[in-house]
Amino acid sequence: MIVKIVCAGFNSFKNLYKKEKDEYIVAVDGGIIATSSLNLIANIAIGDFDSSDIERYGFSYEQKISFPKEKNASDLELAVDYISDMGFDRIEIYNGSGNRLDHFLAIIRVMIKYSHLNIHLLDDINDIFIIEKSNSLVKDEYKYVSFFATDDKTKITLKGFKYPLDGYILDIDDSICLSNEIIDIGIIETDKKIIAIKSKER
Repeated sequence: MIVKIVCAGFNSFKNLYKKEKDEYIVAVDGGIIATSSLNLIANIAIGDFDSSDIERYGFSYEQKISFPKEKNASDLELAVDYISDMGFDRIEIYNGSGNRLDHFLAIIRVMIKYSHLNIHLLDDINDIFIIEKSNSLVKDEYKYVSFFATDDKTKITLKGFKYPLDGYILDIDDSICLSNEIIDIGIIETDKKIIAIKSKER
């Protein structure tokens, strides 16, 4: 099962959405505007709704969960926490990387915190996700792949890439893993969490 979380940022969801079996739609605050514009009924509308008056405009949803405007976590983090024990195989976040950079960085922090949930932040160009320990990536429509450490002294090995590494110590301020390319199948081995960004060529 897959959950698609739609936020209130730049609307790339309208270009990327493809209906899938057993999908579960979560509209976070103003994300309800994006889901309703595609005539989708959100399974959950969740947030403080400071950017959308969903009652007034009659947006479509099955369940509404409201939070106070003054709180210690973002609407997106509260939404991820709410669905975290529902047993989804994959979580996709849309409309989270196009507008406010503070919200974008907050989403990355949420993805690191909940890295065990297989979360992907998607837009028209990028697929952002967290890798722990080891993983493999197959060459696809994304030309470039970059890796960034979330902690200093992260040991990383890259095999099957244009620019391989063997036990390299990657720090937070190190950009050596920027704009690499997968040859066929890329193998990543790491002892700590890293941020992976796959990007299409424009």
